[in-house]
Formats: sequence, structure tokens, C-alpha cells
Amino acid sequence: MSRLDPPFTPEQDIAAYPLSGSADPGLTADVVALCQAGVSIIFGVRGPDGAPIAGLGLACRITAGDRVRALVLRRPNEEALQALMRDSRIAATFTRVPDHRSIQLKGSDAVMGAATPEDLRAASRQARAYRDALIDLEMGDNYSIAYCSYDPSDLVAVEFTPLQAFTQTPGPGAGTRLAIAPAGAADAATHDAHAGADHDSHNA
Repeated sequence: MSRLDPPFTPEQDIAAYPLSGSADPGLTADVVALCQAGVSIIFGVRGPDGAPIAGLGLACRITAGDRVRALVLRRPNEEALQALMRDSRIAATFTRVPDHRSIQLKGSDAVMGAATPEDLRAASRQARAYRDALIDLEMGDNYSIAYCSYDPSDLVAVEFTPLQAFTQTPGPGAGTRLAIAPAGAADAATHDAHAGADHDSHNA
């Protein structure tokens, strides 16, 4: 993808995945590919006082049953991970840097675990892809390499089942819910609880 490609718009995802009275189809191949392509990942959780806490992800894997497995560094995300141990609700936003397409997934059952060998391979591959995207955008080789460098021993996995999906691509319509994640009984509560996390993820 060229750095000169036109920016993505919220309307494109809204048109592709409109909400309807029927059940949502779950994560589509298009969204799965986006999340695993080597993109910017920002996640939001609730602190002890209810205020949102943002963290940065390194990579992502979508596993069986549409489980989202975000790979994050423990030390720079210590506050967010500690908050997640108290409250398992999470909002994660995946942004493709060259055209700013952003999809946010929300869940209420996030758990943290050790990174597996497959996780480590995915993190290495996606970090390289993200680095190359930054270089293609003329962010500079040294900056791009440093930004995407990490200690594999510090990686942990945050896994959750997505209950809702939203477009967070900048522009009119950002924040609109999309029909690409199965809806559950916790929909309304999850949406309200993460209203602040939505704002932080969209503006980070």
C-alpha cells in the first residue's frame, strides 16, 4: 500500500457492515486480516476510579471462536494490566497506518496469560510489517526501527471475546457500531462502561 493512497472513511465500513435486526455474523475475514496485519493497537480499560486507562499493543492473533488475542508488553502497560485484573472489560482499537482505517472491538471477559511460541512468531512478523509501514510513510528508518523494537520476554497475551465492533476511522460517522461482532446480553452495559475508552482510543 502506497503512502499516497487515499484515506479510508467511516462510511466505507458503515456501508459494508450495517446493523440490522438479524444476528451479527461474527468477525469477518476482512476484519481478522486487518487485526493481524501489523497495525497500531490501542486498548482501553477501566481504572479503580472508573476512569479509562490506555495501553499499547504490539500484535494480535484471532484464535478459534473469534477470540481476540492482543499481545502487549508488560512493563510499559503495567497500570492498564493491573486494572484489567480487577475489571475484565476492554476496548481495543486496530488502526491501519497508511489509510487510517480503524476498527474497535469491545469485550467483557478479558484475561491475561503467558505468550506462546505462536504468539512470539506473530509478534515478530507484525512488528516488522508495522516498521515497514512507518518507513514507507517516511517516518525515518531509525525512528521506525526503534519504535517497533521490543523485548520478547516481556510479552503477555490479553485475550477476550468481542461483543461489539465500531468504526473509529477519523471522519463523519466515527464511533458507529458495525455488524461484525456477535452481540451478547452485556451489549448495553459494555457500551456505556467504555464510552470514555472510545474517546481515548479514537484520539490517541
